Amino acid sequence: MLTVMHLAFTAHATVAFEITGKNSSVGIISFAIGLALLLTTPIAGTVADRMSKRLLMLVCQSFFVVMAVSLAALLYADVLTIGLMCVMTFLFGCGVSLFWPAITAWTGDVVDLDKQANGAALFQISLNLTRSFAPFAGAALLSWGAIGLGGTYVAVTVVIALAIASVTFIPKPKAPVVTAHRRSVSEDIKLGLSHVMGTPKLKVAMTSFVVIILMAFSIMIVLPAFAKDVLGAGDAGFGIMFGTHAIGGLVAGLFVAGKASSPHLNRLLFLSSIFLGLSISATAFAPDFPTALVGIFFVGAGAGAFQTLIMAAILRASAPEYFGRVVALTNIGWALNNLFGLLLGIVADLTTERAALCGLGLLLAATSLGMWAWARQSDEREAASISIPVTAN
Repeated sequence: MLTVMHLAFTAHATVAFEITGKNSSVGIISFAIGLALLLTTPIAGTVADRMSKRLLMLVCQSFFVVMAVSLAALLYADVLTIGLMCVMTFLFGCGVSLFWPAITAWTGDVVDLDKQANGAALFQISLNLTRSFAPFAGAALLSWGAIGLGGTYVAVTVVIALAIASVTFIPKPKAPVVTAHRRSVSEDIKLGLSHVMGTPKLKVAMTSFVVIILMAFSIMIVLPAFAKDVLGAGDAGFGIMFGTHAIGGLVAGLFVAGKASSPHLNRLLFLSSIFLGLSISATAFAPDFPTALVGIFFVGAGAGAFQTLIMAAILRASAPEYFGRVVALTNIGWALNNLFGLLLGIVADLTTERAALCGLGLLLAATSLGMWAWARQSDEREAASISIPVTAN
């Protein structure tokens, strides 16, 4: 499923830029995905905590099938427009929204409680592993004349079929979980939000995730034009950069996975996000494509380390019965990232790709410092609240 997502995302960005030649077109597609995430995220998390994870996975896969088959047909008929692509990528966003809480809640069912943080780290490694090869495969398919844009979505459909087959091998639970009192969906959503807002460590971790992810991954909106027009890497350039970004994330994720239970978790994750921002700014000044690949590797390393550590922090601070809803709320970060991507695309069109990337990196580094300061203050307040002085009678 992760391979499907990364293949599709590589194709979406390349096809959108091919249609109009504008960064803002890639941003519009990103906006459609973000809107789907934003609208469906609260319901998706509640559903993941209430219904069969197996069925939910099959539902989200069906969204991907409709998207891939429709886009392939429209491309082969040469009638694809940005408007039609927005509709299809909206379905893609709905599928992604269902996937994250379903797979995470499923993991929570099979991983021991004391290993939840490490389980989250392992999932992030899987995420970066698939992201390290899928974009390269997408770049090869997109640039291969015999396959092209339409054929790439046919390949996505084939991979979806394999994903569906893999889900059928997962055993059904021995007995369905039945609660004594079935709350309404809106009540479950409120309980999930209350859990986040009422748990200081979780509130800081969730806010940090949303704010930093919002900025960190919006660079993908500018990379197609940066690779093709600025660095002269052609249609395959974005896929190669995306894959290199993921390889950096995989390496860093493996390196920090063992730190998921570290008492210095906050320091590590915010240092990684500061490093991420500075790496983005440095990559903006790359004189050629090979140098940019070195820069994007370090950007990916910062992103991979942050993702691995922040998800560990979120699950470590959350109660197991809220995993589905809490993880669904992380989709807000991805949703806003896609919405913010439209703004970044417009800025890049009005200025230059280099200027947009440099400014974004500096903003991200500064924001990370601010979030780190908030996290430290929150920890200090929590420590002070449990240090109750003892007085003699």
